[in-house]
Amino acid sequence: MITRKPKRPAVPKNDGDTWKERYDKNVAGERALNQVAREQHPVVSGAGGAVGGLLPALATGGTSALPSAGGALTRAASQLPKPTVAQSVAEGALQGAAYGGLYGAGSAEGNPLERMPGAADGALIGGAVGGAVPAVVGGAKGAYSAATSPERSALHQVDRAIQRDGMTGQQFAQKAEDLQQRYPGSAMPADAGGENVQGLLERVAQTPGAGRTQVIPALTERQQGQGQRLGDTLEDVTFGTAQPGAVSSSTGMAPSVGPPLSWTRNERDTVRNAADGIGKASGSERRHSFRAIEETMKQRAREAGPLYEQAYREPVPWTKELEDLFKRPIMQEAYKGAERRAANEGRDFYGKFIDLKDDGTFTVASVPSTGDLDFVKKYLDSKVGTLEKSGDLDEARVIKGIRTKLIGLMDDASPTYRQARASWAGHSQYIEAINKGKTIMNGNVSAEELADELSKMNPSELEAYRIGAVSSIINNMREKKARLPDLLRDLRSPAMRAKVDAMLPDDAARQRWDDTINFEEGVLTSTRRSLGNSATARRMAEMDGAEGIFGDLAVSAFTGTPVGGLFAQVVRRAGKNVRDTLGSKSDAAIADVLTKQGGLDALRGAVRQQAPSVGPMATTAGQALAIGSAQQGTERAPGPKTVPGILPAVRERLAAGEQLDAKALAREMGVIPAVAQRAIRKAQEERQAR
Repeated sequence: MITRKPKRPAVPKNDGDTWKERYDKNVAGERALNQVAREQHPVVSGAGGAVGGLLPALATGGTSALPSAGGALTRAASQLPKPTVAQSVAEGALQGAAYGGLYGAGSAEGNPLERMPGAADGALIGGAVGGAVPAVVGGAKGAYSAATSPERSALHQVDRAIQRDGMTGQQFAQKAEDLQQRYPGSAMPADAGGENVQGLLERVAQTPGAGRTQVIPALTERQQGQGQRLGDTLEDVTFGTAQPGAVSSSTGMAPSVGPPLSWTRNERDTVRNAADGIGKASGSERRHSFRAIEETMKQRAREAGPLYEQAYREPVPWTKELEDLFKRPIMQEAYKGAERRAANEGRDFYGKFIDLKDDGTFTVASVPSTGDLDFVKKYLDSKVGTLEKSGDLDEARVIKGIRTKLIGLMDDASPTYRQARASWAGHSQYIEAINKGKTIMNGNVSAEELADELSKMNPSELEAYRIGAVSSIINNMREKKARLPDLLRDLRSPAMRAKVDAMLPDDAARQRWDDTINFEEGVLTSTRRSLGNSATARRMAEMDGAEGIFGDLAVSAFTGTPVGGLFAQVVRRAGKNVRDTLGSKSDAAIADVLTKQGGLDALRGAVRQQAPSVGPMATTAGQALAIGSAQQGTERAPGPKTVPGILPAVRERLAAGEQLDAKALAREMGVIPAVAQRAIRKAQEERQAR
């Protein structure tokens, strides 16, 4: 069927003799044209006339279309609260009805009474259009606000990363809070996330701007404090909250200063080195830690004093085993030095129990006491320390074997002596145990061998071993001078973990130490990933995803629906300075969320305080203005330069076995490389999911 174009109505020739006649004929001609327009397009014609009268409202957003009452009134009105969208809609409807009524009356013919129907129709249409104007303008403002809101963009990126890690926002917040309670002052919210949250942290750290300025110092400072945290935790799980020597384990009372211990130079050096490590862990000076260890030893000696006094008077039977021991040169040397050592300690040597000749032969003069043999044992202690210090470990091991046999004979003869030794074996053996603990990081002793050796130690020796071990581990960490050293290199191995577990006092301490190692391993990994040379391709993909969020947010705010790609194209084409500013502010907000406790709640609060989205109202207004639009309510087809637009072609080329390069594909299809990269990745994921 052929549609004929309507005939233009005949307009009378304007040949009037007077001005009034010519005016009347012009009016008649224009009215004839308007009548034809109204007959063919009644609604659009009326709306067009009303909108023509509402141009001032369109220019001002519908808030001040009527003539101003003067500068003073305008200044007074500026002090009033900003009207809401609903108030603006109502005001716009009234103004539109007024303009429409005037237009309708002016367009009608006849006397004033005859023009009333035209005025009513104009007022009706003008009110509808006038009410729609503020809603449309408000929707556009809301969309712009969403598109340029760093807080909204940041929240969207964080929520998306959390969801991709398979968590809800509430689960993420709860885990972050739990970590903070377990590791106060060191845990960050980012530690609660998975691969995607860590990737977001890395992207912010690698992108120049305010976010990078915040993330890098926070991660660097935390990593540089790792040694102190590990030392504090190790000391705590090993000794409890008190530093060794601060509190007596048996009485709970602070030990008082007693008589000075009889130190050799080697023994004093050993304690000083151990004190240095313990002092670094606790943050105290070495002299304070040395004093603490010394006080511990004095306290142990005082507690065991009454038992030793009783045991020293108990006899030790002269047996074949004891006689064989005294045939050893070192035992005869120790026997000769026993009386001198007793005098040095201010004690009595109860008597010579053998008559020792110069050629090494001897005869038994009397039954020895435990006290006499204890002087011999202490001489052997000093000899072992001297040999170990000089490096003669083989000779020291032989003498240790002789000493062990002597102690066994004394323990069998005097149970009181065994009990006293369990409380305090003497400062030489205490220091010997410290030295043994300092070898914990050597690889020549397995965890099983160490556990067996520790099981044979008495409580005071075990305490000394732990002091040496903790000191050694801390000093080992302190020797690493790099800016961001791997302090866990020697602690993360299963063998070293098992050795530390073997020396810890109970299962609770072991679990806490293992959890700490795991947490600090995550801290190191996160720091190195964010501050090191990470994968450029992954960072670029994440940065592209962040850019696309601005457009998605704008469309969502404007239409009330999750449609993407509309504003994204506008934002991507915005000036570089604008995009950089928005991105930098958004990254700063993300940095707050991932590095500061409570950052996510603060960001959500900031977004809630911003102007609410007027998407649904804007959509309704858009429907009112788009009368007769063929695209009303239909879905927009993907543009040729978007991911959905090029995805079909990418699918076909991958199906044909073609190896695609993002840059080459971008040049070929006229898109940016990020769009090509995302299309390739999506098509590959689809193929893998089949």
